[in-house]
Amino acid sequence: MLRTRVFTGLALAVVVAVTIFWLPTQYAALVFGLFWFVGAGEWAHIAGLRSPGRLVFCALFAVFVGAVLRFGIDSRLAAALFWLAAACWVLTFVVVLRFPRPIASPPILVSGLIVLAAAWLAVFLLHGAGSTGPGLILAGLAIVWSADIGAFFVGRSLGRTPLAPRVSPKKTWEGVAGGVAMAALAGGLAAWLLDLPPAFMLPAAVAMALISVVGDLGISVIKRRAGLKDSGMLLPGHGGILDRFDSVTAALPFYALALQFAHVLD
Repeated sequence: MLRTRVFTGLALAVVVAVTIFWLPTQYAALVFGLFWFVGAGEWAHIAGLRSPGRLVFCALFAVFVGAVLRFGIDSRLAAALFWLAAACWVLTFVVVLRFPRPIASPPILVSGLIVLAAAWLAVFLLHGAGSTGPGLILAGLAIVWSADIGAFFVGRSLGRTPLAPRVSPKKTWEGVAGGVAMAALAGGLAAWLLDLPPAFMLPAAVAMALISVVGDLGISVIKRRAGLKDSGMLLPGHGGILDRFDSVTAALPFYALALQFAHVLD
């Protein structure tokens, strides 16, 4: 199982790296759009939609992607979508705290469209930000991945205080602290390599680490509501796209919003 998980992870990392550094923005956006298109199908499934409804849900996401690729998007509209996604994740945190209270399907579906569209748009805008775009994307992914790695190892070795035992029994506050520390280190390294202000990147990295935890827990709540362990079976050893992209889906819109605020992404 571990061998399969590692092999799948390496293969996915190669695909992501090639997409970021070798493909033009339009094609890179299509590849990432395909990732989140599959994720949209998984989201609709765990929200309880049957096949016709899932097709409509995925089609709405595809229409958004196609419209942005064809017509572009105003920076103010992009920022509004990022703020909406942030609001969705704040509400998700409330849902996590209230679990196992029942959750209706419509809010799950609406928030799903918003957060998936915002995550894809963040990648599209970041990749299109000139010569620094690929580096900005890699920095954002590295921050989230560092948070995941730090949380796993610190939580495994030092974790004592459960974070959300009814949602994810293995997650601990010590793990969160380890994840935040690793994310801050990654943010500092990214600031040095990309010549960005550390006073901006360090707090942004800390916030991204915290938001990524909410994303992870939020998807876990929806899966538990549906009685599922994984969001899908596309990635052997990992589960579905949402199982691997939950933290990234939550953190990247905030990252893009922060870069807009700092006039790095205009």
